[in-house]
Amino acid sequence: MIIEVIGDGIAWRSSTPHPGFTVSVEKTGPEQILVKFESTDPDQDHTSTFEAEWKDGRLEWEVDEDD
Repeated sequence: MIIEVIGDGIAWRSSTPHPGFTVSVEKTGPEQILVKFESTDPDQDHTSTFEAEWKDGRLEWEVDEDD
C-alpha cells in the first residue's frame, strides 16, 4: 500500500493484493483512506481492512483482520 502526505491531508496512490485476494479502494483521501483486501477463495472468508486518517496534522492508521 502506498499513501502520500500532501499538505494538510493524505492521498491513496496504490495497493497490490497478495495472490488469491482482490482489492477494493473505497476512500482515497484527503481526510480518510479506506482499502479492503478480500479473499477470492470460497473456503477462506478473510478480509483485511486498512484505514488511515489525517487528524490534527498527524497520520493515524489501523489494519483490521476479519475471518
